[in-house]
Amino acid sequence: MPQEKPYLRETGSAQELTSTYYFYREEEHVQITQAPKPKPRRRWRRQKEASLLPEDPNGYIIHTPYVSFHQPPQTLRRGGSKTAPPICLIHNYGLWRRWKVQFGDRIADAIDPRGVVGWGCRTNPDNSVEDDCALKGYRVRSWRLWAESGKRYHKEVNAKRKEGVYSEDDLFPHQPVQADEAISLNWTRPFSRRTRWYQFQYGGVELCWKGTRSLPEGRKWARRLMPIHHLKLTAKSPGDGGSEVVLAQFFCSFDWSEYGDLVILDEEVSRVFQCDVLSDDVDLYEKKGGVLDRIHEVIIATSWCMVLGEFRKRKATIELLIEIACAWS
Repeated sequence: MPQEKPYLRETGSAQELTSTYYFYREEEHVQITQAPKPKPRRRWRRQKEASLLPEDPNGYIIHTPYVSFHQPPQTLRRGGSKTAPPICLIHNYGLWRRWKVQFGDRIADAIDPRGVVGWGCRTNPDNSVEDDCALKGYRVRSWRLWAESGKRYHKEVNAKRKEGVYSEDDLFPHQPVQADEAISLNWTRPFSRRTRWYQFQYGGVELCWKGTRSLPEGRKWARRLMPIHHLKLTAKSPGDGGSEVVLAQFFCSFDWSEYGDLVILDEEVSRVFQCDVLSDDVDLYEKKGGVLDRIHEVIIATSWCMVLGEFRKRKATIELLIEIACAWS
């Protein structure tokens, strides 16, 4: 069944084909919807109404699993709950120097109820991850700290161990899974005026997330109160002599419950990646529409890398300045 075509939305002074995603805090996770949630004044009422809202089948959620003494990747999932099918794994590395996003059709099979790659699905027998497409597995330990992910699953596995019916190899036989592709988002110039530049490649196109202060007129307060928070995704246009075009923008919010909203310019995305979905041919539309969906998922995943990374940078900088001020006082 063909997907719905993107719709025309008024942006600025002209009609543009765009898609908007709203990023909301959901405890330690991130809820991503295509429709803004209502904003009642009182916090308790907002939480109550949010719990009554139906799940957005076209939305996403970023699930953050917790395994003590490890840093497992986050998962981007299609749907409105943390048990929705995972699309990709989002890894971060020390000092925000690099992010890695792994996509693959079999990744969903590798994720266990804890939200991490199961031990039996690790790519290499020694659990090494030198290859960008290799997956690291996580054992189910005989003990569990409070608040770790997968409480029920942990109990079930250890109950089978205590019964002595199954060996460790029977419980987790090695069935290796590998990502189909990996995107590396690299901090290009940390010690320069371009500290918010992260570059990556996808589909043969050079892409770069950058900080921006260029916001629409309707967002003047966001520009004034949060001048260093907003982001844009640029690409080198293949048809204009390598000129730079904007594919998406992320506008941060000062609402405690919302990270901000991501606006993807579908016309520019379709032109740069040559996947025009406005076709009367149903088969061609479905094929190119699937390509556009994957590009949206790449943009959503990499935008979250930027939002989280920039938030942590600002937090670390503020804490450092406070420490310096206290030391000199």
